Amino acid sequence: MKTLALSLLVGCLASPCASAQTAPLENPCAPSAVVANPQPSAVAADGAPEQDRLLGVLPNYATVAPDQQPLPLCTKLLFYLAAKSAFDRNVYPYVAIRAMVAFAEGEPESWSQDFDGYGRRYAAIFADSAIGTYMTTAMVPLLTRQDPRFYVLGEGSRWRRASYAASRTIITRGRSGGAQFNVSEIGGAALAAAASAAYYPSESRSASSVLGRWATTLMWDTLSFELKEFWPDIRRTLLKR
Repeated sequence: MKTLALSLLVGCLASPCASAQTAPLENPCAPSAVVANPQPSAVAADGAPEQDRLLGVLPNYATVAPDQQPLPLCTKLLFYLAAKSAFDRNVYPYVAIRAMVAFAEGEPESWSQDFDGYGRRYAAIFADSAIGTYMTTAMVPLLTRQDPRFYVLGEGSRWRRASYAASRTIITRGRSGGAQFNVSEIGGAALAAAASAAYYPSESRSASSVLGRWATTLMWDTLSFELKEFWPDIRRTLLKR
């Protein structure tokens, strides 16, 4: 239980948005950038409305709609997007549910089936999510000078849009706008999976276990790209807005 409490506390304190989850930066790349006051119609750094969450729940900060003009990338913006995504208020219950599933399945086996064991699972899954987000959204894009944001295609057949969304796992934009191999996603997920060996028990540190976590990250990120591409259609159809 102490492990669980510590992970929650660290997450809240580490987030630069902990005191104002809905307060966006108007332009973090500008020398005079300031934090704006929270407003119902506030616009995030990627241009998407703060209240516009995938399925009304999942954070959707690093997405750019076809009719939006994205801000130019800078180090501040990369880390801002990573922090908003990694420490969004809905990440905590999401991690709690995943930890419950791992607890019920008894994975990893060496971790006890009590409150301490649940706390260990929660902390590990939270670390997986946060480290993966920072690697793919901030750290590696900073080194490779790539744009980690997802640009919604929004036109063409459903097959074309689905193919485009799936391809974003391996293709991304450079800062100049040209298409590049997505080192940020592939490499960032690999680095996060490798880092996980530091806090998982010995039976979960094998090469196959690390590769499994890497593949799982890529799978979920690919699914999230699909959801990001079609979320505007889903919202208009089901939510009538």
